[in-house]
Amino acid sequence: MLLRTVSRRQLLAGAGGLLVGGLTACDASNGPSPVPGSSAPSPTPVPTVSPTSTTDASLRSASAARVRTLLASYDGALTGRDAADPARTQLLALRADHAAHLQALTGEVPPPAPELFRATPAATASPRAGDPVRSGADPSTSPKAPAPPLPPAAVPVTALLAAERLAEAGNAGDVAAASGPLARLLASVAACEASHEVALGAVAAA
Repeated sequence: MLLRTVSRRQLLAGAGGLLVGGLTACDASNGPSPVPGSSAPSPTPVPTVSPTSTTDASLRSASAARVRTLLASYDGALTGRDAADPARTQLLALRADHAAHLQALTGEVPPPAPELFRATPAATASPRAGDPVRSGADPSTSPKAPAPPLPPAAVPVTALLAAERLAEAGNAGDVAAASGPLARLLASVAACEASHEVALGAVAAA
């Protein structure tokens, strides 16, 4: 009888220990603790996005959009300018700066500037053998056809100047919100655009 009582008490004590152990081994946030001696699977890490990297990506994208707008404006301003036009040479140099900015911001290499020079007038055709020659007409001294007039620039220099000012303000305004490397890049781009304003002012005044 004593043996039965002790056995029952031992059984109840053992069951109570298992019950208590089951409660204390559970964690509300991490789930059940691994059993000693067993290998529990590692939790899958949750990818996190740094707020700084998200902000930088947005700022970089905005700056690149401003640069693309400037490149398109320069292409419009170069339309119809003669190859020997000093203003064209200056505009090409400024456009090259923006092409370098876009590459620094995105790694993208923009296409070159359009080659829109004055069309070379067609040479006067020499008379063929046997063709009648009109009296008093000398083919060698016939006047050449005048060069066709150049089409007006799609974007005037004054509009380029306004676009540079707008882009410079945008890039300079984003410096404070950017991280170190991007902040330095935006500041450099803005400073270059400010120098363009001076150069374009001289072109417009010429």
